[in-house]
Amino acid sequence: MILLNKKKRTILFSLAIISFLISGLFIIAYSNGYRFDFQKRKFVLTGAIQLKVKPKEGLTFYLNSKKKEIKNNSLLGSSYFLDKLLPRKYQLLIKKDGFFSWQKNLFVEEKMTTFANSIILLPKEIKGKKIFSSKIEGKILPLKNNYFLIFAEKNVYLQKVAVEKPIKILATKEKIEKEFLNEEKNLCLVKTKSDYYLLDLTDFFSRKKINTFFLKAILNKNLKKKELKDVFLTKKDKKIVLVFKEGIYLFDWQKRKEKEIFSLAKNKKIKKVFFDKDNLFYQDKENNLFLFSLETRKNKLIIPKLKEEISLVSLSFDQKKLLLVSPKEVSLFYLKDFFGDFIRKKGEKDILFQKEPEKISWYKDSNHFWLIENNQLHFLETDPRENINIFTYPEIKNFLYEKEKSLLYFQKDNSLFLFDLAKIGL
Repeated sequence: MILLNKKKRTILFSLAIISFLISGLFIIAYSNGYRFDFQKRKFVLTGAIQLKVKPKEGLTFYLNSKKKEIKNNSLLGSSYFLDKLLPRKYQLLIKKDGFFSWQKNLFVEEKMTTFANSIILLPKEIKGKKIFSSKIEGKILPLKNNYFLIFAEKNVYLQKVAVEKPIKILATKEKIEKEFLNEEKNLCLVKTKSDYYLLDLTDFFSRKKINTFFLKAILNKNLKKKELKDVFLTKKDKKIVLVFKEGIYLFDWQKRKEKEIFSLAKNKKIKKVFFDKDNLFYQDKENNLFLFSLETRKNKLIIPKLKEEISLVSLSFDQKKLLLVSPKEVSLFYLKDFFGDFIRKKGEKDILFQKEPEKISWYKDSNHFWLIENNQLHFLETDPRENINIFTYPEIKNFLYEKEKSLLYFQKDNSLFLFDLAKIGL
């Protein structure tokens, strides 16, 4: 046995005390969320990332290319939490077999939680159920009771599933440019270069009766004299918004009564009018975009001095965002301050897609939307942080999204398919 002298014993005891204190400090720091950052060579407070993902089953997570085991942190099972992360940028990747991967670069700050609570994954292939095929080349829209409308070049046909011969219900002099179907799918507006036609299908499903009107023929003498510029259908009440050179009218076509709601004679600078979800938007010659309330009859300037002319607008279901389509891009404009996974102030804008689509439609969460461009269907997120996720389906000519039932209709060639999003947890 070796006996240490008093001096050595004192040194060893002091070292033990110092070691104990340092270890204690490490433990206290660790328990309070501190970690040693070898890049900065100092202790720093950690942060976290919270994720909400749909669908919620079969997910694999990767953080900076390394697989990460993450348990869900919610009774609903769709919320995930990564904590004790050093403050810096992380590449997050989420995979699911048979689905598109979701990837984004997220910044983590000290003592802060970074959120990505609106993550949606879609299958790489939409294997929808074929519900209708036509021998006629044209756009297909679904009606009730297994009936479908087919819009050929100068004709509109009505056909039922399993019935080979379609019924021609409208022949136009000019090529059909646009078609509008109301929410109840019992009123259809058909637009050609110079004319509008109205197809009333209200009595068809009970009495097999279709009322077809040449729109100008059912207007009163006063309106017939005016120059008709555009026409829109309201969502539910079967009224028509008529845009004349002199003013905008709300027309009850069943009662043949109209009411002027906005005078363009007093607002001669207006050059374009849009109608979306029963909201009237117009762009003036200075490229200011206004919202006109049909209910209050008041104007509201929402975007001053746009750089380009707009071809489409679409208001989100939560009425906080507005999609704007121009010849070069799709941008998202914030009508109100937004505090979600990221922060945007009222009036700020994000560019989300750099081509002009033919059609856009919001997804029900108001954080994603569908668009079709060059026979490709795209599903996009509105989260502008590094790497905007876009899921693309080729060879799709047209689509219709029904928010209430979570159904997606899409057309390939001359066949219409139905995909039930609820079956995959959406």
